[in-house]
Formats: sequence, C-alpha cells, structure tokens
Amino acid sequence: MDKEYIKGVISLIEKGKKAEGATPDYALMETVKAYVIDDLLKALREMCKDGTLEWHKTLNSVGFNVKGGING
Repeated sequence: MDKEYIKGVISLIEKGKKAEGATPDYALMETVKAYVIDDLLKALREMCKDGTLEWHKTLNSVGFNVKGGING
C-alpha cells in the first residue's frame, strides 16, 4: 500500500478533527480503516462500472476478477 496515500488519509482526518475542535485530534485506527475501506469500495465500484473488473455474488461475499484475464 502506498505510504503517501496513508499519510494523506491521516492528515485529512487530523485536519477534520482539529476543525471540529475534537479531542483527541489525531487519527484513530478505526477511523483510518473506515476511510481506506470507503476508498477501496469506491474504486472497486468504478472498476466494475467501467468494465475493468467483473464481480460475482457468492453466498457470503462478493468475488472479483480482472475482465479478460490477469494480463487482459
């Protein structure tokens, strides 16, 4: 995972907390994970929508594969 991305996520959370006057004003692990998961879901949805990925509903989850194969 890109270290600069994570650093940016933490900075955004810190700025938001400072603007709200919230304490503690640092990013908690659960908040960072929620932000990253939200970004992941947005990216997966977009890639399914534009045809980069195919998705498959399973009994307990959703699976993905690269449309056209691994090298496609």
